[in-house]
Amino acid sequence: MSVGVAAVFLLALATVLVLALKVSSSGSAITGVATGAFGVIGSVVGGYFGVKTGTDQTKPLAAAASAASAGATAIALHVPPDAADRAARAANDAVAATHAAMNA
Repeated sequence: MSVGVAAVFLLALATVLVLALKVSSSGSAITGVATGAFGVIGSVVGGYFGVKTGTDQTKPLAAAASAASAGATAIALHVPPDAADRAARAANDAVAATHAAMNA
């Protein structure tokens, strides 16, 4: 992302310098180029941080959904009553292993 922002910045800077060195160029052309460049840079940076924030907020929700899914799967297995404790422990171990793998 930083390479793209740097490229847009350098392109805009080069264009402003070329327009500034031309005797017949107007200030409105330089202003237009600078305004467009800052608009592009602002959009790229804003989009990056928006996606990053959204992704960071979904990690805890994904972990909770995984835990709920593993527990529901164990219950849905219809284990016999004498094996229920063993199945529940196996399901809890699977959830713990999933959490450990996600946090590693």
